[in-house]
Amino acid sequence: MTVEKTAPLSPRETVGRIADLVRRRNLDGTVLLSPQGFTYATGLRIVSHPLMRWRHAAALIGPDDLAGVLVIDMERSFVTDAMPGVPLVVWKEFVEEPMVALAGLIGHSWGTGPLRIGIETDFIPAVRLDRLRAALPDVTWVAIDDDLELLRASKTRGELDTIRQLSLAADNALRVGLEAAAVGQSETELGESIVSALYSSGVSEHRFLIAATGLGSQYPNAGPTSRKIDHGDVVRVEIFGGRDGYQAGVARTAVVGEPSQDVQWHWDLVSGARQAGLRMIRPGADPRQIYRTYVDALGPLSKYAIAFFGHGMGLDMHELPYLSGTSTDVIESGAIIGVEPFAMIPNRFGFQVKDVVAVTDTGYEVISDLLDGGELFVIDG
Repeated sequence: MTVEKTAPLSPRETVGRIADLVRRRNLDGTVLLSPQGFTYATGLRIVSHPLMRWRHAAALIGPDDLAGVLVIDMERSFVTDAMPGVPLVVWKEFVEEPMVALAGLIGHSWGTGPLRIGIETDFIPAVRLDRLRAALPDVTWVAIDDDLELLRASKTRGELDTIRQLSLAADNALRVGLEAAAVGQSETELGESIVSALYSSGVSEHRFLIAATGLGSQYPNAGPTSRKIDHGDVVRVEIFGGRDGYQAGVARTAVVGEPSQDVQWHWDLVSGARQAGLRMIRPGADPRQIYRTYVDALGPLSKYAIAFFGHGMGLDMHELPYLSGTSTDVIESGAIIGVEPFAMIPNRFGFQVKDVVAVTDTGYEVISDLLDGGELFVIDG
């Protein structure tokens, strides 16, 4: 095992939060192995990590600072250039056991035991944890998954800025796609224009795309097909833009031509319920009360309500806090919530709006505000 070191790394606010967790839980350190945990600790997204989970990367954080990083040999140059000064262990794919390499880095940083070390037990495979235990028999491994989720629920200023930019990029991409949509265009062509506009704004990846028209709009996660847009169609679109490991998703509903009375009636209920739920969002609000207010405002469409009105987003597409009928999550200033009124009407059409909302000290701010989520977009038809 070789530990490499160059120049010092500037501390990040998230490292301070995790170090504080280490102290509060009376740990000697913590190991962040998930793609989300690694990015939260280092600010880096290892692109191959979530695609091939055996390509283990890990960030070690002690009571004071980032103590070291483990990466696969394929990612060595990227991490070395991005994180000068951090002790680095590189393991060779297909040659070395990553947990043995990780144990060596832990031993270099904190010794071999007895130790109490936090770990993300909902990510590490059981076979890898067994190998880590065998390599470090005097370490007690402490689950910190819930603690990390709570830390990540309230965003730092840098995280808020990134998510705001991604939200606007996603909203703009949907606007470009809907403004160019026309009768005879295929869902695939609609999706292509949305994705192209998203990348033109500077994002590095997209995670999710819905482009569903007509009867297809009733299916919650419908990807684009060769179906062509027709007069009177309900059109539902959603996209998540990503950069630096973070993501933000926006969804809009449109209609081709002037909406029928039936479509307008359904939309007015969904839009009104959206506004009723939004008005309830503030620090300390009860998620169950927000959800109940939203469902009540749906009126006759309440039977189509899904289990939540909103959910956090950031490093994950879904994270804390949840706005649901059973959630007791604490809503704090700095939280990011994807507010998502949703009504899929069987054998007819589907309505969905997703706006990205930042919880402020006194209420909320919609940060995906290029298109008005409360308005039904009309495509020329």
